[in-house]
Amino acid sequence: MKTVEEQAKNIYQLLEMVYGTSPWTLEQVLIDIRRDQTDYFLLYDHDKLLGFLAIQDLAGEVEMTQIAILPSHQGLGLASQLMTHLDSIESDIFLEVRESNHRAQGLYQKFGFKLIGKRPDYYRNPIETALLMKREGKHDR
Repeated sequence: MKTVEEQAKNIYQLLEMVYGTSPWTLEQVLIDIRRDQTDYFLLYDHDKLLGFLAIQDLAGEVEMTQIAILPSHQGLGLASQLMTHLDSIESDIFLEVRESNHRAQGLYQKFGFKLIGKRPDYYRNPIETALLMKREGKHDR
């Protein structure tokens, strides 16, 4: 079993591989993974982290904060496998996604998320609009 520190390091390294530069520092990942309000679902093949899904529950509002799959393993259904963890959540779930990330939008729609709004210039590197999506509670796929 990996320590929290080892898990955080693996998550940070995966984020570096996915994005080129991680949107979070290692310290931010470590702080987040230790918070009572967050849950991380990690997908390993032996000692190799293939992907993860992170959610936070603040005062009954659930947000999917991150999902990432190792680039060499994208397109194999691993993100869908991670998304099934959301099926046990009965409350509404929110997320943000880059407007240009059509692949992720398709995944989220497959799991019942619908567009509810936009946040112009939300993302950096490059600057881009965020689409806000929501899945109603007690969702059936």
